[in-house]
Amino acid sequence: PSPDSLSVGTAFIVFARRGFNIIREQWLAFTYIGVILLLVTRNPAWFRRLAGFSRAGRMALTNYMTQLILLDVLFTNHSLGMNIPALLVFPAAITLFVAQVYFSRWWLSRFRQGPLEWIWRMATNWAWQPLRVEQPSLAPPIPA
Repeated sequence: PSPDSLSVGTAFIVFARRGFNIIREQWLAFTYIGVILLLVTRNPAWFRRLAGFSRAGRMALTNYMTQLILLDVLFTNHSLGMNIPALLVFPAAITLFVAQVYFSRWWLSRFRQGPLEWIWRMATNWAWQPLRVEQPSLAPPIPA
């Protein structure tokens, strides 16, 4: 085989492994959205099942920044530099998200929005926004 055919073959293999540049991280979000829309359209009971996501979504900026700071403090070399085994990454991510869902539920039973969302809203509206809920109520239970 000529050197040119090897380089073209190697390039094709690399390109194929990358999904011909069709499969990218950005498309994953659209896949999640599509799956959820299909589930909810097909069976409205999924609204109840996905209720925990709505509370976490109302505090999306706060939850994102919490994840970012926590992971930065725990796992970067300029901080604690901890390592987590590859097999535990997915369970740890799920555990962190579930903890944030429960924290969001607790927080939103007392406040109108997350703390960073509150600051963001005040900064964009140039006006004081009330944070506390007038009468704290327990959020509905998270479905199993």
